[in-house]
Amino acid sequence: MFSRYYDRTFVRVLTMTITLLGALVLSTAASRAQQYTAQEIIDSGHKFFGETSGGLATVVEKIFASYGLPNGYLLGEEGSGALIGGLTYGEGTLYTKNAGDHKVFWQGPSLGWDFGGEGSRVMMLV
Repeated sequence: MFSRYYDRTFVRVLTMTITLLGALVLSTAASRAQQYTAQEIIDSGHKFFGETSGGLATVVEKIFASYGLPNGYLLGEEGSGALIGGLTYGEGTLYTKNAGDHKVFWQGPSLGWDFGGEGSRVMMLV
């Protein structure tokens, strides 16, 4: 009687283990499909900044090695101006594989002994 009970328990535990491992493998594959590879980010950066951004590949590879694959990236432009106090304003597009593309805006103040203006193109990994 105990032998039959242990055989059923073993089969149930084995079935549950195989099911859980299968679910884990499928969820890992699905999450990788929602992340960007280094080559996708580098290609997008070259299109946005131009082909002269040769150091972009090195920087992206180092970031990926340190932090892993991003879920999205932002490409945009930022402008700022200051006369003792300053303001920063930026706008761009957030690209994601699982949530689509979204227009985003950011702004912020700055304080300090500063004057002048600046404009730049921005790429952020999310």
